[in-house]
Amino acid sequence: MYVNLLQWLRDFEADAVQKQDVQRIRLADLDRLGWRLVRAVKYDEAKTEFDRGTRLAHQLHEPWWEAIFDYAICYVCQQDGKYQEMLERSVKLVARMSRPELQNHPYRAAIHQMLVRAYAEIDICGYRHEMTEAMDFIEQHIPMDKVSHMSIYYRRSSLFLYFEEYDKAYDLINEYLSVSLDNPEQQSVAERLLSQYYFAVGNVHEALRAQLQCTHSASEARNMRWEALAIGLQSLLLGWLGRTGEAYTQFIRSKHLLENMQQDDLVPSLAVGYFMGCGRDAEAVEHSQQALEVARLSGSLDRTLEWHIARGYLLNRLNRPIADEMAQARELLPLFRTPDCHLRKIERVEQGRCYPYDWQIAERRG
Repeated sequence: MYVNLLQWLRDFEADAVQKQDVQRIRLADLDRLGWRLVRAVKYDEAKTEFDRGTRLAHQLHEPWWEAIFDYAICYVCQQDGKYQEMLERSVKLVARMSRPELQNHPYRAAIHQMLVRAYAEIDICGYRHEMTEAMDFIEQHIPMDKVSHMSIYYRRSSLFLYFEEYDKAYDLINEYLSVSLDNPEQQSVAERLLSQYYFAVGNVHEALRAQLQCTHSASEARNMRWEALAIGLQSLLLGWLGRTGEAYTQFIRSKHLLENMQQDDLVPSLAVGYFMGCGRDAEAVEHSQQALEVARLSGSLDRTLEWHIARGYLLNRLNRPIADEMAQARELLPLFRTPDCHLRKIERVEQGRCYPYDWQIAERRG
């Protein structure tokens, strides 16, 4: 049986209303306002409201509320691409959850899962053991809410995809899909993973089908950011299938949606995907420099290195020098906990490889 995250919040607010406790009613109001701003992709404003909530909860000696607001700030940091801050805040928050007064906190599993997310954003190879241990601990020792349970499905599936354990990924993604059918937002996440799986194994038609379903589910969940990203990923897949007119339409649609949400920093990576899918590698290289800068600013070592490697593949396809790009990639290696994991990827590019997947190399495109 799942923990009901909302029930404690409702009970707390009902009690505050009955007692006409204006300050504690204000806690619930700040929580609602912050999440409303998150859904509107107004991350700076959301963070400001959650921070006000943290300070008020501290003044009122409400440690459960203080943890709830700090968790929300971690979530905003993730959505806003501020991964180093997300990690630092998550580490402190998880340590705080060991206090006796927080042992029965309904958000305890969600807070531990937030640290797993932060590890993944910073250095997925280096923290794989810690991530797996943390998820095992959550499943075995902490009462879970349903979203935290879904997040574990997502993270384990992502790990299998990242480490190219495709059979395990496929089985777990389908299990994830089966348990998320009553939750459009989680369903959209599972469908995106399925699209990634199909693309990795070379079934682009099924990858597109899954991405279209992901877009529909994100729209049903009213997650505008996720929907915009899903539309952008359609452009890459349509390009690979030679449907360049449709690819352009979806790319422009995604670009406009993100710009309207003031999420311009996500546009360069989608532009790279669109141009690569359409075989326009020279234009993809230009936009990849912007995407690389966004990754650097986010504090994610993993994303920064992945963009150096992606640029290496592009430069190889264009018969351009890769020495400077790979030198910058190698400079990052000492910052990783397990550099050998990443060194192998760099060496593949240095050996002249033009694509990450074998099926891409074998496929002849016009």
